[in-house]
Amino acid sequence: VIQAVEIVENVIAGIKNLDGDNQSLIESLETACKDVGLLKNKPTLRTKDGEGLTFPVLEAAQNLEEIWEETEGDDPDELQFKTGEFVDSASTLTGKLKKRTVIMT
Repeated sequence: VIQAVEIVENVIAGIKNLDGDNQSLIESLETACKDVGLLKNKPTLRTKDGEGLTFPVLEAAQNLEEIWEETEGDDPDELQFKTGEFVDSASTLTGKLKKRTVIMT
């Protein structure tokens, strides 16, 4: 989770340096990062199932970073698509973890 947040924060910094109206893209990514960042200390993430739940978030963050490095903002449609993937995976993770509890013994 921490790695995914760091990756996306770097992409956000790059998007902020672009010309054009990217505010909605930035806001979406910042909100998703904040939500995922709040989960980093959840005991559920230390379980095998928890690790499995975080993989799609990390993968989406890496895909976003990859498209950012390849295009550096020159392909706004692809950037928007990868942003949507990250936001969706982040909201799925937060939704699933709200319903889970772990008893640590």
